[in-house]
Amino acid sequence: MNKCKCWQALRWDDVIKVAAKFGGRVKENHPLVQEHKRRSEGMWNLIDALKEVPKKQLLAILDANEIFYNEKKISALEAAQIIADGVLFGRLPKCPLCDTRALIQDGTDIRCRGYMQNSAMRCSFLFSLADLLRPENPPDNSATGVAESALSRTELFNLPIEAQRMPVFRQWKPPKDIPGAFKLGNPVGQPPKKGHVKYDSEAEDDIPKKKELAGLKFACIGSTNPPRHALAKLVTSHGGIFQESLDKDTDLLLVSDDDWAAAKASQRYRDAQLAGVAIVRCSFVPALLSRKNVEPQVTLSEAKKALKKAELFAQASSLLPKGLLLRQRKYAAYYLVEGDLLKPFPRVSEALKLQKEADALTKAKMKVKRPAIKAGSALLKVDPLFSVKGGKIYVDKQRNAYNASTQFTDISTGINKYYNLQVIQTNTTFHFFTRWGRLGADDKVTNDYRQYSHGQSLKSAIQAFESKFFGLTGIAFADRFDSSQQPGRYAIVELDGYLHEETDESENKTDMNKDATTAADLPVKREKREQDADASDNERKKKKVKNQPSSSVKVESESSLHQAVQDLIQLIFDRGMAVRALTEQHLNLERMPIESISKRQLNEGYAILQELQSLLQETAEKRSTQMCTVRLADATNRFYNKIPHV
Repeated sequence: MNKCKCWQALRWDDVIKVAAKFGGRVKENHPLVQEHKRRSEGMWNLIDALKEVPKKQLLAILDANEIFYNEKKISALEAAQIIADGVLFGRLPKCPLCDTRALIQDGTDIRCRGYMQNSAMRCSFLFSLADLLRPENPPDNSATGVAESALSRTELFNLPIEAQRMPVFRQWKPPKDIPGAFKLGNPVGQPPKKGHVKYDSEAEDDIPKKKELAGLKFACIGSTNPPRHALAKLVTSHGGIFQESLDKDTDLLLVSDDDWAAAKASQRYRDAQLAGVAIVRCSFVPALLSRKNVEPQVTLSEAKKALKKAELFAQASSLLPKGLLLRQRKYAAYYLVEGDLLKPFPRVSEALKLQKEADALTKAKMKVKRPAIKAGSALLKVDPLFSVKGGKIYVDKQRNAYNASTQFTDISTGINKYYNLQVIQTNTTFHFFTRWGRLGADDKVTNDYRQYSHGQSLKSAIQAFESKFFGLTGIAFADRFDSSQQPGRYAIVELDGYLHEETDESENKTDMNKDATTAADLPVKREKREQDADASDNERKKKKVKNQPSSSVKVESESSLHQAVQDLIQLIFDRGMAVRALTEQHLNLERMPIESISKRQLNEGYAILQELQSLLQETAEKRSTQMCTVRLADATNRFYNKIPHV
C-alpha cells in the first residue's frame, strides 16, 4: 500500500475497496479512522458540487490564495479538491522543501504537488499524519526533518467575492460534525441572497472618449445585435477587452436583447451560471457608449417585472438608464438577465493608469538594444538540418537574435530533453524552424524537426516563435535575460554570442580560470585581481594548472573546494573521456558543445557547484534528511540545466 499514491484521498467507500484489493484492512472502528471518514465525506460533499464549476473559475480561486498549479496538467477535480480542503480546514503553509504553496492533503498524507524553485524537478515532500491500516502506530516522519507543527494551518482560506457569487457557495450548507473544520472561520461567510445585492454609487468623473469600457472584460454568446464581430470591435475600440471564450476574469457575458432565452441551452451559458458571471443584454454596450446620461424612468424592481419576457425588451428599453451612468452597478443592473454584479467595476482612471504602465514597460523592453553579436558564434548558427541554402538567423534592429535553445532536465525521472527554435531568413522569405529530442541522442525515434515557411510575413514567423517560446518556458521572449526558470518548465540555455561588457566585479564572483581554454584545463580558485589596471600577468599566474592526459587531470595549486566537487569538475572537463564514452553509446556530442554556452551561464553553473559544495559539507545527520537529499538532487538538476549534459 505504501507504493499506492493518493488512495486515501478517494471517496470513503473506494478507500475501503482499494485497501482490501491490496490485502489491507482499514480499521473503521478506530477513533482516528472515524475522524478521517467524517472528514472525507464532508470534503466529497463539497467537491461534487465544485467539480461542475468551469475549471478557469476554480483556478481563479487558487490564484487568490497564491496556490501553485500547472494549468495544463491540473484537472477540475483536483482544483475542486484543493478548494474544498481549504474552505473546510484553512490554507496549508508553504512546502518546507520547495518553499511553494503547493501542499495538498490526500487523506492522512500531506504531499507537495509543486516543483523545486527554478527547476523542472518535482518536489517529493511527503508527510504522513496517520496510517489507516495501523492507526495505533504513529508514522515515522523523521527522515523529512520537519515537525508536524510546521504544517499547521494558521490562515483562513481566501474566497474572493467573485467566487462567493457562485451558486455552489450560495446553496452550500456548511457541515457541523467534521473534526477540525472551520477552526479558523468560514470563508464563505454570508453572501447576499440572489437578487438582493445592494449596489453602492460608484460615480466617476472625466471618462475620456474611446475609453468608456476600460477595465471591463466581455464575452459573448448566441446571435446578438450588433453581430458578434461588430460587438467585439466596438468593445476593443473603446478600451474594453473582448474574450473569445468565458475566462476566469470575465466580467460580463453578453446575450441577445430579445432572444436570450434561446442561449440558455448552451454550455457557455450554463458555465456562466455556475461561475456566477453576470449575464447582461448586449444593448448595455451601445447604451454606455452613448455617453449622454439618461436616468431610468422606473425603479429596478419595476424594470425587472417589465422585462420578465424577453420579447418585451423593445417596448421597455426607453425606460432604462443610458450613458456613462452605466459604469455604476446600480444602473448597469437594469440590463441584467441573470446573476448579480457583486464586484464593483474598476475605475476608468485606475484601469488606464495600469494600461499605460504596462505599455510603457513593453515599449521600454522593445527599445533595449542588445550588445553586438560575435560573428560565427553559436547565436548566429543556423541548424544544420534546415533544408534551404543560404539561411541566416533573423536579427532585428535591437540585435535580438531569434535563436533559442531550451532544455528540460529532471534527474528524478531520467528526463533530459531539448527544444530549439529559430527564425531563419532566406532572401525575402522567413521560416520558423524547430528541433527537439533527447539530449545527446541522434535517432529519429527520440529526435525530430519541423520547418514552416511564413512567406514574406516576418510578423507571422516571429509570433509563432514567441508563442512557442512562451509555451515551453513560461517566459516572454523579451524577458529571457531577466527571468529565472519557471517551475516545471523548460530552462533557457543562453547561447554564446553577445559581447557583454565584463566588469571586474562579475569576474571576481567566479573562481573559474579565465585562461582555461583547452580540453584538459581545470578551473581553479584564483587570487583576487588587483584593482590597478596595470596589474601584471605574473600576478594572475601564481596559481597554475598542469596539463595532464585528459583521463588524469591534476591540480598543482591548493583548492578550497570539497574533494567531491573537485572530482566532479575534473569529470566535467575531461573531454577525452566524455568523447570516448559517448562514442561507445552512439551519442552525438556536437548537439550542445560547451563552447556554445555563454560565459554568464557557465558562471551560473559554477555558482551551483559551490552550492553543492556547501550541501556536501553538512553534517552526516543533516545529509541523511529528506530535505538535504532533495536539495542536493535539485542543485544537481539545476546544474545540468545550466550546463547541458548527455
